[in-house]
Amino acid sequence: MLVAAGLLLCVSALAKAHAYLNDSRVGDPFFGNRALLAALVQLEGLLGLWFIFGGGSRRAWWAALGTFTTFLAVALYFVATFRPTCGCFGQVPVRPWAMALLDAAFLCGLAGWPARPWQPRPLALWTLLLLVNAVLLALWAQGVWQLGLAP
Repeated sequence: MLVAAGLLLCVSALAKAHAYLNDSRVGDPFFGNRALLAALVQLEGLLGLWFIFGGGSRRAWWAALGTFTTFLAVALYFVATFRPTCGCFGQVPVRPWAMALLDAAFLCGLAGWPARPWQPRPLALWTLLLLVNAVLLALWAQGVWQLGLAP
């Protein structure tokens, strides 16, 4: 179930990144802020990769529960405020109630298949590369922002 959740997050991050790169008017669904959208894309992408390659750890399972609970709350907020689209997949129009149902389904699936008991294991090389990539990406984004090159 974590792998499916990770794939959904990666697809969502890629769709938002595509919208971010192709339209300078696109921002996050709440405030319209492009920097916040860039941070959301990075967070979703990193969480998605962790869920896919994390090996089903208990921490990843708890993070997935928290992530999809937050997504469900946001989707329900968008349903309550009558938004026509939630922006969950960038410029692809998806109705908030459909995303609320999908998030609820993932929550039920995660609750039905809890993670295996946690066992300590050595830090994998891909985890180290992922962390280094995240730090370099953050430094690059900060540099672009400070130089005024951000759209």
